[in-house]
Amino acid sequence: MIGLVSILVPIYNVEKYMTRCAHSLFSQTYSEIEYIFVDDCSPDKSVELLKKVLEFYPNRKQSVHILTHDRNRGLAVSRQTAINAASGLYVLTVDSDDWIEENMVETLMYSALQNDCDVVSCDYFVEYKKRTIVRKQIPYSTPKEYMISILLGKNHGGTWIKLFRRSLFTEYNITYWAGLNMLEDVSVVFRLLFYAHTGCHISTPFYHYNQTNQNSYCTVLSVSSQKNMLDLVAYMDDFYQNNSPDKDVLYAYISFKLSIKASLIYHSDNYSDLKKYTSLYPDLSIYISKASLSPLYRLVLLSSVLHPALSYVICCVTNKLKSLRNRIYNR
Repeated sequence: MIGLVSILVPIYNVEKYMTRCAHSLFSQTYSEIEYIFVDDCSPDKSVELLKKVLEFYPNRKQSVHILTHDRNRGLAVSRQTAINAASGLYVLTVDSDDWIEENMVETLMYSALQNDCDVVSCDYFVEYKKRTIVRKQIPYSTPKEYMISILLGKNHGGTWIKLFRRSLFTEYNITYWAGLNMLEDVSVVFRLLFYAHTGCHISTPFYHYNQTNQNSYCTVLSVSSQKNMLDLVAYMDDFYQNNSPDKDVLYAYISFKLSIKASLIYHSDNYSDLKKYTSLYPDLSIYISKASLSPLYRLVLLSSVLHPALSYVICCVTNKLKSLRNRIYNR
């Protein structure tokens, strides 16, 4: 049983990681793969290195498509360009600073085809400079259950550990929102899982999630990233208001909104921003004690209700501890 899968890879400023990523993609044990790389006007030698690696895999050349934007358009548009060009029965997103195990595609595709799944997920590795951590995901019975676990923060929302049936994107007109370059994965995942009917999880880590790339959108919460988080909540508000999810999904979404608020407070680099974010979603304050939140985020939110200054002190102290931990992991 064989089906074509499209691997979608955005490229921007990743020459340090491109060779490793490309080898992991072209050495896959699964044969029916279409590779779609999107060069978002990368200023370095990333594409040159990609082509150099491809020379070692002549049997893959006919399956590789390198698309180039006429100007830098951001991660979300790059992902959409790749989706628009894909022709596979299933699609898998891989970030070009990460890499995958050589049997990832074969294993996920076998499960998808055998079980006629709309989505297949797996566990993953978190890669620091001198430390690797395995992140186990919680298995689920239905896509709805999976979506709830992501909204509750119990499973990861990234597309890169999820094989999706491509027709979900086309049938329900699910696209990436241009300019939403932070949490852009979640922006499509919550909609894909809303419409998906079948899914399964493979409790094996196949994906290597790189935490040493300091240029990654996920390592710094910039002003634009903060705006993206607020925009995502606005988009999700609109989607759920128009699609009437059940009470279990709505409860999970309340937890998600509170976690967004806590993250914005926690990552504020000045007291003015922190005060602004403590005033977000005031109607949800009554849910803080019951929501699915990490102990840290619950503490941040509860302290912000008492006084923003207390929350500011807690954030400063815990951020310094987190920074110290990351330096230890990556040195």
